[in-house]
Amino acid sequence: MWWVVGAIVALIVLLAIFNRRTLFKFGESANAQVSAAGRWAWNKDPNAIYQHRIDEAADEINEATRSVEEHRGLVNSLSRQVEDGKREVAVLESRIKALLKDDPEDKSGKAAEYAQKHVNAKNNLAKNQAQYDKALTLYNNNIKKISLARQKISDAEARGKQLGVELKMAKTDAAISELAQKTNINIKS
Repeated sequence: MWWVVGAIVALIVLLAIFNRRTLFKFGESANAQVSAAGRWAWNKDPNAIYQHRIDEAADEINEATRSVEEHRGLVNSLSRQVEDGKREVAVLESRIKALLKDDPEDKSGKAAEYAQKHVNAKNNLAKNQAQYDKALTLYNNNIKKISLARQKISDAEARGKQLGVELKMAKTDAAISELAQKTNINIKS
């Protein structure tokens, strides 16, 4: 038995040394055979295929749910920051208007200070709004992922049930035809 393994190894070594193209073709054909055997075994149980699809969709739901939970907190936090920023900008605008109404030339320089704070507040508001928009988009995308995964599960379950009925009918037909052959009866459906 060991001499067979040794001969195969020696053949592979010789092919590698003298004819690499043949070795690669040998490897490709072995890979194709293994793949064909895997597909054959996989297709023997169609219900397992649909169960696998359901399991994959359930994993997608779990992953998207975790992401939704993470992004929900971020969206809420950024939403509060955006609202606070809008209030701050509005307060600063009203203070600037009030100061300029009382002192149109801004001799005290308070309006200029508030104007600088106003510019900073607007910049912060814009940054927070951009972050909020990104987080909200991610949140909504994960909600869509959950919805699509649920649809995949529903489709796989429906197809699995349909396939189950088809398999039962095929088994019943096979049993009837086997019974007919044993009793020499010709049944036409």
